[in-house]
Amino acid sequence: MALNIEEKDGKKYIDGEEILCEYELGVNMFKISMSIFGPLIFFFYAKSKDYDVGVLYFIVLVIFLIFIGGILLRNIQNLYRKKVFITQNHIITASNIVINIENVYFFYSRMTDSQGGFFSQTELIFYNGNKFNFIFFGEVNEDNENFKKLIQTLYDISNNENILVENMNFSKSRQKLIKGECKKGDRHLFEKITK
Repeated sequence: MALNIEEKDGKKYIDGEEILCEYELGVNMFKISMSIFGPLIFFFYAKSKDYDVGVLYFIVLVIFLIFIGGILLRNIQNLYRKKVFITQNHIITASNIVINIENVYFFYSRMTDSQGGFFSQTELIFYNGNKFNFIFFGEVNEDNENFKKLIQTLYDISNNENILVENMNFSKSRQKLIKGECKKGDRHLFEKITK
């Protein structure tokens, strides 16, 4: 099912909602290559050394493969969804998945090497309610205009300072994008309660 994007007065709309930001989804080639070649290198190294394979080896291997499967699955989902459109109330993927912005959670994830070089990568990951309901991820790149626009748009919608790159916190595993004190339509009720 294709998205119905209309253009009026120089602005784009999906189902009557103005598109505030479009963000192209990519894949993390470093993580994909490590996920594919890491186990192969380990397998061939272990085979060349004639390691005696025991139960612990299989347990570690299964845990490692589950972890790698998660990384590959997220990247495949990003490829399938291609692009996200941010509106005031929804995140909509190019594959026509609509997520209510009230249900969106995010967290910053970082992989780093000791020198902060090639192996250092930071991602901003979004979920619909819980970590098993993945929406998309983007690599943190302050030089990328599209990424800066995504962050600014999400900040404008949520007024949540934790989404800003300068406030990223790796110790928090998951944060709600819209904190939920009150909805925009219910602001008068909130003001009555606080008077």
